[in-house]
Amino acid sequence: MLKQRIIATLIVKNGIVVQSIGFKKYLPIGKLSIAVDYLNKWGIDEIIILDIDASKNSTVINSSLIHEVSSLCFVPLCVGGGISNVTHIKELLQNGADKVSINHHFLHNPSFIHEAVSVFGSQCIIISLDIKKIDDVYRVYDVINDKTLDTLEVYLKKAHEYNVGEILLNSVDRDGMKTGLDTQLITFATEHSKLPIIVLGGASNPLDLLEAIKNPNLSGVSAANFFHYFEHSVNISKSFIKKEVNYPIRNDNYASYNEFEFTIEGKIKKRSDLTFAKLLFEVHKEEKI
Repeated sequence: MLKQRIIATLIVKNGIVVQSIGFKKYLPIGKLSIAVDYLNKWGIDEIIILDIDASKNSTVINSSLIHEVSSLCFVPLCVGGGISNVTHIKELLQNGADKVSINHHFLHNPSFIHEAVSVFGSQCIIISLDIKKIDDVYRVYDVINDKTLDTLEVYLKKAHEYNVGEILLNSVDRDGMKTGLDTQLITFATEHSKLPIIVLGGASNPLDLLEAIKNPNLSGVSAANFFHYFEHSVNISKSFIKKEVNYPIRNDNYASYNEFEFTIEGKIKKRSDLTFAKLLFEVHKEEKI
């Protein structure tokens, strides 16, 4: 069984990392380079960087920015935003990206995906789909044109036909809502596609990640906002998951929380005063003369 991955998604708008809420509200976080550096130190398995302005402005994610952050990134790096031809992909790969994520041009120019896979291989091409649940049916949402398209099942089949490497599913309904990842979406997608599936949207604590990763057919679970506000969020989440289920999660970071106990939300439980006393003081028996 392949190890499931804990993946960080960094949403970039106007050149900085932002917190996305419902695809409508964006709160500034800070420099992309700082976010990438900390995620690496905390033991993330993979990083996805998505420039949400690029397709809207008919531009492409800044390759110079990717070159800058790739020197800080020692895990697979996937980047997306406005990618519409093989030249864009080649330039991003030359500047440090390992994979690319394509959304808008998969929806409106799928023949480009066939060309991209032919040139760079399946493992390099990830399809990103934004998902809305309408009348209990999962549908693909076109963010740029603000319209709902065909069912998710239709686009899963298209991705399979073009032999892409992975599919990233982003829940529009749960984006920034802290209501947990959509486990029904995970079940539906993994049952209707043999391609590796990554799910994003709604994670607010390690328990949310655990509930998603309990599905052994899920390739990776991703979070964006959660990782920004929870110090050591990655390695704490991994330690929490390892204690709860025997899934083969990568855990190769130097900082370990394996000896700690956690609340159901994944927060570290406070240790007793006696435990702290033992850590602070060394007790010597009274010397008798």
